[in-house]
Amino acid sequence: MKLITTDLPALQKVTTWYSNNVKAAKAEDDPETSRGIKSYTRMHTKRDTCKHLFKDRIHEAVMEKTAAPPGGPEWLKHYAVAQATVFNSLNEEELEECSELAEKWNDEGLSKAKQQR
Repeated sequence: MKLITTDLPALQKVTTWYSNNVKAAKAEDDPETSRGIKSYTRMHTKRDTCKHLFKDRIHEAVMEKTAAPPGGPEWLKHYAVAQATVFNSLNEEELEECSELAEKWNDEGLSKAKQQR
């Protein structure tokens, strides 16, 4: 049988049925994941916390590369490189602070102020 991809509503129905009726591999261990219901949790890393703790350094690094206004396409083009540069230049104490905050976020979740950003 050849699947015709131009029939998107039928393909969507099959996809929905499949995700609703096929059990996840760990369904026996965690009943919440059975029958297509998946729980999504974000695991935070040192890099995630670095973005919050040292956002002023990242902002300065981007501004050294471009004079574009923050948030614009030209500014965002340089953001990832600036973030990596700042993260790689952190000393051991700052990396430990990032690790501790990442563990806290993973255990307790983000504060309401961070969630609403």
